[in-house]
Amino acid sequence: MPPLHIKLGLAKNFIRALGTDTEAFKHLQEKLSYLSYDKQKAGIVNGPEIRSLLKDKCFQRKMSQVASDAWISFSKVVSNFLGTNRSADYKHLVNDMLCKYKALGSTMSLKMHYLHSHLDFFPDNLGALSDEQGERFHQDISNMETRYAGHWDVSMMADYCWSIYRDIPQRKYKRICKRGKFM
Repeated sequence: MPPLHIKLGLAKNFIRALGTDTEAFKHLQEKLSYLSYDKQKAGIVNGPEIRSLLKDKCFQRKMSQVASDAWISFSKVVSNFLGTNRSADYKHLVNDMLCKYKALGSTMSLKMHYLHSHLDFFPDNLGALSDEQGERFHQDISNMETRYAGHWDVSMMADYCWSIYRDIPQRKYKRICKRGKFM
């Protein structure tokens, strides 16, 4: 799993746990006003939006103490584990972040569980993994979402899987078209 997916999942859980009636969420609404309210409430953000929120000191000042502690621990995990440098105490950072998320009232998502239980299997330099693959995945899914008008079903996921399968340039097909080609 690319580090971008984990980062997006952690940010999503944090925003959901904030609650819609807090000052921090209202600041988030102002900062990400181009997103719909439902996407804001669901915590659906991308990599550049997370980076801008991490730099925004006003966002952190408007949080409660528990939320601020969770946000600080999230930013430490992003910079000291999910980036190019892995600190020596990365296990402590991740466990501390998970404890702070629990205190905030965040639910344990699949990405958080994956991060917690497979911590030893991550490579030393997660920055070497390309964020482009994760961004491409989200772009492809958003295109599929608009094509299927937001209705998630089996045929949408099958269409996505087949589009990936068709995009492989080295793919050898069993059946070859025997008709002549137009030129």
